[in-house]
Amino acid sequence: MKHFPIYIVALLLSSFLFAQEVEWKTMEEADELQKQNPEKQILVDVYTEWCGYCKVMDKKTFANAEVAEFINTNYIPAKLDAETKRVISFKGNQFNYIPAGRSGINEIAYYILGGQMNYPSLVILNSDMTIQYIFRGYYEADMLLEGLKSYFEAKDAE
Repeated sequence: MKHFPIYIVALLLSSFLFAQEVEWKTMEEADELQKQNPEKQILVDVYTEWCGYCKVMDKKTFANAEVAEFINTNYIPAKLDAETKRVISFKGNQFNYIPAGRSGINEIAYYILGGQMNYPSLVILNSDMTIQYIFRGYYEADMLLEGLKSYFEAKDAE
């Protein structure tokens, strides 16, 4: 019994550490969740498998506990491989892969990035699929958190 408090502290600490990951969804899962909670916007991480900065953001930026908590609390987070060949059903539409050049692109990535294919990009979408804001390029944790908070506060002030 003497070690009981240590076990509780260790258990709580491990729960806290594991809970601090962004809870990424597919686009289809995000669509379903937004139907249940239409005022919550979707934050889409648009990436490619070959994008080095996308991988750095996964390992550093999104692994930051503050960033993960803010995203999970305030958005429905979704990941989108811009070059996925699978058909994506989102907001009642079917988005297909279009071969082009060495790889190609999925139509939904082209649509939500407004044709400007920069990776990584974070896109905030409202429930009618209107693009609210796009964060283009690599962001370190503190800069992304500042940008997301500024956007969120401005949105709430409207």
